[in-house]
Amino acid sequence: MPRIANVVDHEVALFQVVKGVECLLPILQNSLFHGPPDTREMAAKSYRNILTHTEPKFIEKFVVNMAGPLIRVVGERVPTDLKVQAHKALFLLMQKGKAKMKVFTAQLLSTFTKAFQQTDPTIQEVGRENLLELLSLGPKVELLISDLGKSSTPEGLALLEEVL
Repeated sequence: MPRIANVVDHEVALFQVVKGVECLLPILQNSLFHGPPDTREMAAKSYRNILTHTEPKFIEKFVVNMAGPLIRVVGERVPTDLKVQAHKALFLLMQKGKAKMKVFTAQLLSTFTKAFQQTDPTIQEVGRENLLELLSLGPKVELLISDLGKSSTPEGLALLEEVL
């Protein structure tokens, strides 16, 4: 069975059937949007756990349903821990749902660039990791250069050098 860069530690039987993930998504989405901060963070971690323990072929059908809520949460003013967990879930989603995530590239580029420009170093780091992973989906590098060039921070310039 193929593995993606040590992402799959072990399999969970529920996540290895076609509709296994589907039964949890409404609960997680509701928790992510309407729960108290600790519940919202747990929901983001649960997205990560599902993505970690599910083969890509079982994720494909749900990529859009998973990406939308996570992107929304990352764009909101939420606690740092929740934002980091959502970014990490998006990273895994980009790894496992590459083809289906391409429709989000422009939105993700903007989202990850904003994260990279935050003052919190943890959010900066997940933003950087996500930007680098996003480049594997094939967005126009010119857009990234334009977005990061506007910031002209040392970190932004260093990332540009890394990308180029």
